Amino acid sequence: MEYSPVAQDGRVPDRDAIIDGLARVRQRTLDIVSPLSDAGIRVQHSPIMSPVIWDLGHIAEFEELWLVQRLGEASSESALADAYDAMRTPRSDRGDLDLPDRDATLDRLSRVRERVVARLREVDLAGSGNRLLENGFVYGLVREHEAQHQETVLQTIFLMETDPYAPVRRECPPDSESVSAGQMIRVPAGEFEMGAPEGRFSYDNERPRHTVVTDEYEIGRYPVTNGEYLEFIAAGGYDERAVWSDEGWAWKEEVGLFAPQYWRLKANPESKSSLAAAECTRA
Repeated sequence: MEYSPVAQDGRVPDRDAIIDGLARVRQRTLDIVSPLSDAGIRVQHSPIMSPVIWDLGHIAEFEELWLVQRLGEASSESALADAYDAMRTPRSDRGDLDLPDRDATLDRLSRVRERVVARLREVDLAGSGNRLLENGFVYGLVREHEAQHQETVLQTIFLMETDPYAPVRRECPPDSESVSAGQMIRVPAGEFEMGAPEGRFSYDNERPRHTVVTDEYEIGRYPVTNGEYLEFIAAGGYDERAVWSDEGWAWKEEVGLFAPQYWRLKANPESKSSLAAAECTRA
């Protein structure tokens, strides 16, 4: 279950739960970047993306700004150093910055977190009129900000052309429920509440919470796996007009697609439907 920065019944959240939520998102960040080489983490792999070392430094400075310096005090004035200010230093310029190295940046992340945890023990999570600090709202903001940069770093990794990437892999716990690819769940017709509830951090596109009515439908119980998609290719899915929308088919034909981006032909390039014809080059 994902951490929520505010108790759903309106009670002041548990400080240890806030710390745990911040720690779990940080571990995910570290897991993503750990396979990258020292060179790979510093290089700007695309002018539309930042060097990964910039994202890490920005995460640290953003957290220090909101959870140490301001403690939720709203201000329109930027207090980030120019190098880590996304507005003052556009992505196209970040590859030329003289940024701290990997060890120094990771140390900065750790030291900022120590200060955050120490200060959290003292702040008033009831807010005392400060809406950003109230109910731990600003801690949710910082947590989601870091998660957002995880997505940005992953996009950068997919654009790398020189650095091989082998992600951290974990085995499922032995008592976990077995996952069977292709399982579907039938959802009956009816109403449901869409959007984020009040009293917790959420993005503007998650608000307002509202009622939506849907017809009955089926949805996959688990995300589609690479293996399932390879079966789709092998079955001729890229040649089967019936499984594509009009817009999708026109795009596929125009671009000449035979597999997802970052997949490549392994053998027999003339056979677009051969199971051996494609392999996934990214995890």
